[in-house]
Amino acid sequence: MKAGQIKLTAASPNALMTLKEYAEDYASPETKQLALEMIDKEVQTIPNDKVREIALKNLHGLDEGLRDFRF
Repeated sequence: MKAGQIKLTAASPNALMTLKEYAEDYASPETKQLALEMIDKEVQTIPNDKVREIALKNLHGLDEGLRDFRF
């Protein structure tokens, strides 16, 4: 993997999933709302379609109580 490619594969999606997990489990209602809005916006900036699709699937899995996703 070339330098800088980690962002295209895992860094951003993992950060978004970590934020969503925190928001779902620990955040106040106001913070949760802000986090979810930011996640919805930022997930659309993932440049790789396949990675974005996996991230969206995993983010929805968090709604179902699933945890510990890997890319």
